[in-house]
Amino acid sequence: MAILSALLGVTAAVRGGWSDRLIQVGGVIGFALPYFWLALMLVVLFAVELRCLPATGNISFGASPSACLASLVLPVAALAFSGIASSSQQVRGAVIDALRQDYVRTLRARGVSPRSVLFRHVLRNAMPAALTVLSVQFIGLLGGAAIIGRVFAIPGLGLPKAAVRPTPMKCRLYEGESLSPYGQPSGVAVRRIRTRLGLPTGQGELHIEH
Repeated sequence: MAILSALLGVTAAVRGGWSDRLIQVGGVIGFALPYFWLALMLVVLFAVELRCLPATGNISFGASPSACLASLVLPVAALAFSGIASSSQQVRGAVIDALRQDYVRTLRARGVSPRSVLFRHVLRNAMPAALTVLSVQFIGLLGGAAIIGRVFAIPGLGLPKAAVRPTPMKCRLYEGESLSPYGQPSGVAVRRIRTRLGLPTGQGELHIEH
């Protein structure tokens, strides 16, 4: 997450233009999306619509390495997206501030290459402020992990291991049932999944085969 945030922030600060605007818009959207809503939308897209990734569950690495990695794609993406979005904005601001310093103009006037100015001088002075923000993101990841664990039925902070069913690709969904404490968006997503699969909207079990 730190590496991707740094790459996006440096790209937005150095190149500017449409790439800067695109990264800023993505950062604002990513920071505004709740963990649980993004997780449900990823399930609808990749597990229900495209059927390329498992919807819920956790498979041990020893049982199937490929299935284990596939089961972690959606939870990791939902958990890291918000942190990457906010951290990239902080990196961008720190790099822009460093590029405006007097020593950068002096280095450029002396004929130092732009690559050397960026990697040897600008990043060295901009990264401490960015790393401070990245360290704070760890606290948010702990809270998000509890929510993501319950949405994807993964044992951990948000879900005791004893509460996880032995069949990881099976989840019980009810019409209007909330997979998170926020209710309404979750119920809409559940009804969308059941309608897409041609299932009745009453009580019942939803099986997603992979």
